[in-house]
Amino acid sequence: MTTEAAGVPQAVAKQLVSKARERRSWQFDLMEKNLTDQISEDFVFESLPPDQGHLSAPYFIQILRGLRRTPPGYVLNVLNGDSPAGLDTTAFGRISSRPG
Repeated sequence: MTTEAAGVPQAVAKQLVSKARERRSWQFDLMEKNLTDQISEDFVFESLPPDQGHLSAPYFIQILRGLRRTPPGYVLNVLNGDSPAGLDTTAFGRISSRPG
């Protein structure tokens, strides 16, 4: 195999990744910019042990810190029948959500 032919798979892979990145950037541009503002501070666990075990970061905090007693505002909006901002819901059969 020539060096020119050997570079073809890499070039094809780069083009595919480039197209995927471009598509994803469009999708993220459509999303609401302030989604983190809609996440409550209503933690299920107020304090967690800083145990790292054999990992590089405290795993209880990494795994359990995201649990909240109330869903984020954008989830509540969907539960109340509103469409997610910037999302074309005609492409879906339906959005399913199951409260508590």
